[in-house]
Amino acid sequence: MMGDVGPSGQPTIKNFVRALIGPIVFLVIFLAVWEYFHRDGMRRFFDKPGFLVPSPSTVFDQSFLDSVVRQQMITGLAWTTFTALVGLAISVVLGITLAVVMAQARWLERSMYPYLVAAQALPVLAVVPLIGSVFGGGIGARIFVCVMISIFPIVTNTLFGLTSADVSQHELFTLHGATRSTRLRKLQFPAAMPSIFIGFRISAGLSVIGAIVGEQFFRAGQKPGIGVVIEQ
Repeated sequence: MMGDVGPSGQPTIKNFVRALIGPIVFLVIFLAVWEYFHRDGMRRFFDKPGFLVPSPSTVFDQSFLDSVVRQQMITGLAWTTFTALVGLAISVVLGITLAVVMAQARWLERSMYPYLVAAQALPVLAVVPLIGSVFGGGIGARIFVCVMISIFPIVTNTLFGLTSADVSQHELFTLHGATRSTRLRKLQFPAAMPSIFIGFRISAGLSVIGAIVGEQFFRAGQKPGIGVVIEQ
């Protein structure tokens, strides 16, 4: 609305306050419901003792105000972030490379794609012994789990983008005698960028999940991630 912006087109303080009210109200309601379940809700609705749901003040006091626990959480978050970022970087490089290879010929796509689908559907628990024997029980195994979980969206979205370039533009490049690398660099990659970034966004979340899942199975070494800390 016109009344929500100043003369220079910038949002006014009134508009800024309106944007904050919703999240603050939701947070207050969430904390109130949480406290209620600690005091009476667990017993009333589930016939369970209230200590199963610690109060917000207890969680805050024993997590953020305790210096030892706070340091453990910061260290765990740092290692989990490192694992997720390395796994995501490997997934990006490997996933885009596989997509480019499959985009060059239909027979390559038909040959490789079923194995990617099978790898995506394979439960991590089923290959834990194999991963542990190859990569050990440390951070290398956790990074592999990140790659295993997060690579599929990058491959599929990049492949879709590379093969979605307009046919008439392909014909124009053929008319001018463009090489395969020129076609890939100047036509297919620009057309694929929106799909590639969608794959990045999906895989970024999956990489964090993979890092935490990997920490549940592989705990060797002196690098405990947040997945290990939250169980202590």
